Amino acid sequence: MKYQQFFPCEQMKPFVKYFWSLESGEEVKTEKHFQVIPDGLPGLIIQENQSFKDDKSRLLPLAFLYGQTTKNSHQLVYGKFKTIGAYFQPHAIKSIFGIDAQEMTDLEVDIATIPLMRSMLETLASSKGDHDKVLVISDYLKKCISNNKYQDYNATSVLIIDQIISHKGAISFSDLYSQHAISKRTFERRFIHSVGISAKHFARLTRFQSSLDIMRKDNFNTFPEIAYDLGYSDQSHFIRDFKEFTGTTPRQYLQNRKESVANFPELQF
Repeated sequence: MKYQQFFPCEQMKPFVKYFWSLESGEEVKTEKHFQVIPDGLPGLIIQENQSFKDDKSRLLPLAFLYGQTTKNSHQLVYGKFKTIGAYFQPHAIKSIFGIDAQEMTDLEVDIATIPLMRSMLETLASSKGDHDKVLVISDYLKKCISNNKYQDYNATSVLIIDQIISHKGAISFSDLYSQHAISKRTFERRFIHSVGISAKHFARLTRFQSSLDIMRKDNFNTFPEIAYDLGYSDQSHFIRDFKEFTGTTPRQYLQNRKESVANFPELQF
């Protein structure tokens, strides 16, 4: 497989973490199974043809927008494929498209029926290289942002997201309420509308993702060391969170997953 990342221009960095493309290269002659792992990021995916199926063997749309995912799932593919897309910042469903993010949680929405999206897809189809395709998607997202009236509404949530990420999920929420002079109820309501999940769930995902980053870099000695470094109360708490988001233990994950693309590992049978 060939995987590439393309980083956004300065204007788009507050909204897009990165763009990416993934292609099989040669024909895939056996069915490949992939796992989708929650990462706290919504996104946009565009396939050249309908190659991927969900875990119920239903074909995924050619082009779709997806919100926050709260649980791991599986996808499978057979034959040659190529996809391109964008990993958004956690708040992007609201700040780019003006959509209540909670309405998109654990959902995929076919975008081919939306007129403005359809125009973008037609331009994309005539673009030859991945760099040109990224520019087309980026230009479309800029138009969405300029038409979105919810930027100010989202500002506090963006600051809080940054604080949660910088603390790797181990943060005091009572301190956050006080620091931003906001009640717990208002805080949670705004966060879930902006991000799609509760702030505490997002913090759990952030800490879990921090553990995956450590494992990917292979710079740890034991799993209890990871649990301690990330502020888990004990190793069993760490393993419980890990199993909830991946369906397996940390050790089994390292043995049975081939991760060419972050949070989209191929299952090894």
